[in-house]
Amino acid sequence: MVPFGEEEYQNFMERDVQDWLAHTVKSGRFESTDGMEIQYYYALHSSAKATIVMVHGFCEFFGKYHEVAYNFYDQGYSFFFIENRGHGLSERKISQADLVHVDSFSEYVEDLKNLMDRVVDQKDPDSRKMLFCHSMGGAIGALFLETYPQYFKSALLSSPMLKMSFGGIKPWQARILETVSKIMHWQKKPLPNATPFDPDHPDFEHSASTSKARYLYQFNLRRQGKSAYTMNGGTYGWCMAAMKATKKLRQEAGRVKVPVLICQAGRDEWVDNSGQEEFAQRARHCIIRRLPQAKHEIFNSDKETLTSYYDLVFRFFNKQAKTEEGEARA
Repeated sequence: MVPFGEEEYQNFMERDVQDWLAHTVKSGRFESTDGMEIQYYYALHSSAKATIVMVHGFCEFFGKYHEVAYNFYDQGYSFFFIENRGHGLSERKISQADLVHVDSFSEYVEDLKNLMDRVVDQKDPDSRKMLFCHSMGGAIGALFLETYPQYFKSALLSSPMLKMSFGGIKPWQARILETVSKIMHWQKKPLPNATPFDPDHPDFEHSASTSKARYLYQFNLRRQGKSAYTMNGGTYGWCMAAMKATKKLRQEAGRVKVPVLICQAGRDEWVDNSGQEEFAQRARHCIIRRLPQAKHEIFNSDKETLTSYYDLVFRFFNKQAKTEEGEARA
């Protein structure tokens, strides 16, 4: 497939994608293990090659993936998309809409398991299941594959947060801050860089995207969605949970049994790519493909980078779908 460039993108989203969202995509909610209400979206393809389950990143929501989900469906895949707790229309553990908080990443993992058990396997019991994750979603996906290896046949991790980046803060300084936050009971307090969402000042230049049209489409959804889509930072508790989770998932990468493709952004400033290298060395069937000009949100890149990205994505998923089809016939 050839993705749309900047000038064509807006018409494509307004004409094709909005019609598809209105007439094909459905949504629902389920109650997770601890009683939290979790939002999800899905579309079942009439002749699906397989089903792709999508897990988003930090401070994200379904609207950021309208184009990606449309492309999956257009290329012959059903999809399910979970809005992680604390994000979008899913329930939150704290009242501040701009902040994301969890006590442990195991909460995200159990939410995904509940999505699979209570929704995906009920609505789509016979298809092959594949996993697509971005950033924080990559950490969730890796932990899930290590904990519940029987659910997915393959996984694609896009700019996965397998090791955290702290900007100018050194790791030892982050560990000291972690200790202080525990002593001071700051778990639900905002991190120093967690500022409220500003609906009046888009900032494409400092974003994780290299496509201004895509950035503005998603920024406008955040602005229109009011408190549901204003997530803009995390709590100390979220950060501590993320540090613990990413350390664990790298140590236990050898438990991943399925083929994994990591799409790595060459200009990533949001995660530490060395964690992806460490994970790939320990996982059994994991390869990395680097897109040198991409920033963190590879799916929000310029046309040239997106062309390479989707070529990687669909060559991987199509190969896995054919492999599973051949095994089923055998």
